[in-house]
Amino acid sequence: KVPVIFWGFLVVGFALAIGTWFMTNNLRLLREVFVLISILEIIRVLTISFFKKRDGVWLIGTGLLSFVFGLTFTMLVNLNILIGDPILGNLYGSVGLILGMSVYLSREFANTNKRLQHKLEEVKHLSELSLKQERVNQQREIERKLLEVENERKSTELEEARTLQLSMLPAHLPDCTHWDIAVYMETAQEVGGDYYDFSFDNQGTMTVALGDATGHGLKAGIIVATAKSYFHTLATDYPIVEMLTRMSSGIRNMNLRMMYMSMLFLKCKGHSIEYTSAGMPPVLHYKKNSGTVEQILLKSMPLGTKVRFPYSKLTVEAEIGDSLLLMSDGLMELFNSHRQQFGLSQISTAFSKAAQSGATEILSYLINQAQTWSGEHLQEDDITVMVLTAKKPVDIH
Repeated sequence: KVPVIFWGFLVVGFALAIGTWFMTNNLRLLREVFVLISILEIIRVLTISFFKKRDGVWLIGTGLLSFVFGLTFTMLVNLNILIGDPILGNLYGSVGLILGMSVYLSREFANTNKRLQHKLEEVKHLSELSLKQERVNQQREIERKLLEVENERKSTELEEARTLQLSMLPAHLPDCTHWDIAVYMETAQEVGGDYYDFSFDNQGTMTVALGDATGHGLKAGIIVATAKSYFHTLATDYPIVEMLTRMSSGIRNMNLRMMYMSMLFLKCKGHSIEYTSAGMPPVLHYKKNSGTVEQILLKSMPLGTKVRFPYSKLTVEAEIGDSLLLMSDGLMELFNSHRQQFGLSQISTAFSKAAQSGATEILSYLINQAQTWSGEHLQEDDITVMVLTAKKPVDIH
């Protein structure tokens, strides 16, 4: 922005130039005064520019000082203070000004070229970075789409595996003459490792299976499928201890590293029960006559281990009104927000409180107690709970 004072000097100087042309002698003193004021203004502007360290001020300042010296010499000659040719003062002063301005403009032109070159290199560098980033973004987009496809494929496989696992469970609970049955299962992931099943022979003997494969996911699903196949092949023709031995050998021969199966069997002839277990939590037996809960436990190894464990069995006699609680370890190991486990003691207490009800009511009470205990804490293991309550057989005659 051009200062207002510049326009004042321009108007006055132009007016004096025209006036001096027509009235040279009359305006001489006024003209010299104007020249003096102009010189002072030039010195003032230069001084300010030097203090403000304006870029290139020393070049323009050198030219302007030459011009000031020329004007001063001309003014002093015109006032008869010095002797000389005033034209030479104007000439040398103008040459100095033109030379200083020329050097300044040349320098500015060179600096401008340098800045433009720098900007050009900067733009080129930014363009390369932009192209590189664009390639990276394209690669990431391709990877994202591939990941989406892969996730969709895995989700489909998991859903198919879950459907397969659920198809291996009984479609409905059996209508048993001597037992009222209720079952609850909740998997921790899409494909769990828990399993339960029932089988009846020609004499109406019911064999109950409840198992827990190590881990979750597809491998656990494979173990469960294997266990189901063995169970329905062996249940009606073999004693329960031999069933465990044969099943353990079959799983061991699959060579699935670190994959095992805990399993228990109950063979129920009326209210008389044969019980065997391979690494499962104890069965809780509520006795109605005494109002007590007894733990039935056989210490043993899970199925599929390299150790050929000698499995054994127990015989349990139930009375009408007695209840049996079968479970995988997920219920005992259910955590609350303080990382405390639900535990066998609390399960026994809750079972005892509800045990005089039917199997469905007992199971509902246990699950409500467990959910209250865990609160918002995520379930970390599969939970399967089965309740069998001995009932009086219905006389159809």
